[in-house]
Amino acid sequence: MKALRVLSLVVAGLLTSGFQQPTPVPVETGTKAAAKYFEPKKVAGSTTSATDSNTHYLAVYIGNHLSSDSYLWGSPGESDNGKFIGGLAYRFDEWINSGDKIVKIDFASYEFAGGQKATKMSILYAISFPDASSRFPFYFGAGIGPGVFFKQLPGESSVSLDYQLFLGLRFMNLFQSFGLFVEAGFRNHVMMLSDGQFNGSYLTTGAVFTF
Repeated sequence: MKALRVLSLVVAGLLTSGFQQPTPVPVETGTKAAAKYFEPKKVAGSTTSATDSNTHYLAVYIGNHLSSDSYLWGSPGESDNGKFIGGLAYRFDEWINSGDKIVKIDFASYEFAGGQKATKMSILYAISFPDASSRFPFYFGAGIGPGVFFKQLPGESSVSLDYQLFLGLRFMNLFQSFGLFVEAGFRNHVMMLSDGQFNGSYLTTGAVFTF
């Protein structure tokens, strides 16, 4: 009888444990739970754009003046004094999430009647729109800064105030970080210590590297 009683207690215990309610799993509520539904979905195979707001680029270019006029600089009535142009442009920051902050370093040569020549380096602070991260091919902008003549006409100022307006077409990252661009615009300067002035239009082309 004692063995039968023990057996009945064991069977009753097993049956009772089989019908126990499962432990409830806590359910997240509130803002944390809701936030999961608003997280951006990851698309398979997607990659980050090679050009974003933190991208820097360096453009190297050469070109020539298309036409130019000088006033009180060289002989009266001279035109087409502007010749070779070369330089680089460095994009170092973004401007209000819409444009690029750029430093342009230009080298230009000029020729005048009688074989006289002048050469100048310009350092300009420029802003262009839209920013490079938009990947839009067309851009436009303006720049201003000082110019320093390495070679100048006698009696003329060796320092000028330079300003530019430009419009361009660029194709970034054609081959990994390498791209191409073409740019046209106006390159003007006024002498700081004399009365000379120069107005010219230009066309340049070159390569652009992102990093």
